[in-house]
Amino acid sequence: MADSPNPKDLINGLGAIAEMMLVFYRACLGAKATEQEALKLTQAYIAALTYGNPNRKKGDKDNEK
Repeated sequence: MADSPNPKDLINGLGAIAEMMLVFYRACLGAKATEQEALKLTQAYIAALTYGNPNRKKGDKDNEK
């Protein structure tokens, strides 16, 4: 039987994702994006990490059509 999930691992994982998003947001600002643009880009990045590519077929090795 598999080990039960460790809540501390979940918290650490979420913390790592939050740090990555802050770095990405600040990089957008550093690239002269406005705060609004940086926020939209960061939201899109989070969505891409969360949902991936919905058009990708199971078993595809790349995203090309």
